[in-house]
Amino acid sequence: MARKVIPHEEVKQAFSEIYNHFYLPHRNQGNAARTEQQWVYITEDANRISSRFDSTLVNSMLNAIMAQFDNEDKEMRQTPLKGDSSDAAGKT
Repeated sequence: MARKVIPHEEVKQAFSEIYNHFYLPHRNQGNAARTEQQWVYITEDANRISSRFDSTLVNSMLNAIMAQFDNEDKEMRQTPLKGDSSDAAGKT
């Protein structure tokens, strides 16, 4: 079971690692949803960080970021790209 309290220095390290080595590399910088392979990497990195810190705080942060990534992907799949045939509906 994950620790509920971790020392302040570990909190600092965890925040830094989660932002710099998890969020930044996996954030979506384009207009396409992440691929299956990208999700494999995301999951592997989340598990590695979670194992390293073994903390409910860290697990909650990783889960929240992964939910953000998932919501971004869902939104992108629902938004037609410019030039898409569905974009031309109603034009003469």
